[in-house]
Amino acid sequence: YSSDLGSDTSGLTDGARYRVEVIDNSTIRLSDARMVDSLSVSAAIAVAASGNVAVSVAAAGAVAHNTINGGFEASVIRSDVVATDDVSIQARDNSAILAQLYSAAVSVTGSGTVAVGVSMAITEAENAIGGSTLATIEDSTVETTSGAVLVEALSESGILAFGISAASAAGGSGTVSVQGAGTGVIAFNTMTNAIEASIS
Repeated sequence: YSSDLGSDTSGLTDGARYRVEVIDNSTIRLSDARMVDSLSVSAAIAVAASGNVAVSVAAAGAVAHNTINGGFEASVIRSDVVATDDVSIQARDNSAILAQLYSAAVSVTGSGTVAVGVSMAITEAENAIGGSTLATIEDSTVETTSGAVLVEALSESGILAFGISAASAAGGSGTVSVQGAGTGVIAFNTMTNAIEASIS
């Protein structure tokens, strides 16, 4: 194996960069996995009691924002390769995000005249996986006496977002009792991976 690679300005420039440019038994391989496992929990309790007017408000929110960026590259650049078997250049990305969110709110009111209770629970997750996966032979000569040349780029990234929100409002009054409860679960998941396998 020989190379005239000097100062290299090619390749991936977005975020973290992993590069393998070493041949071992005619194989160049980069396989990596970046994992994000996030857990968000919130809870709120409001209690109000009065002989005349009682008002209680409980609100809880669980939020998670997770992002994975960067790049993976396995490459032969400006090099001469001679092998007696298959030549493989492989880049694999198995990044994953797991987001778990739990939110609960409880409101309790009691009054002899007017009782008003409101509870709200919301979970919101925003997850994104981006970056590049590149396997390439560039400006190089690759020869094998008995075998094939394989250039392979794979991405098996995934996002799993799981959210639960619960709200309860309870009240009692001798005259007027108004209770309200609301919940919301919001998730935004995006994957913008760029995958390239090339010979140039």
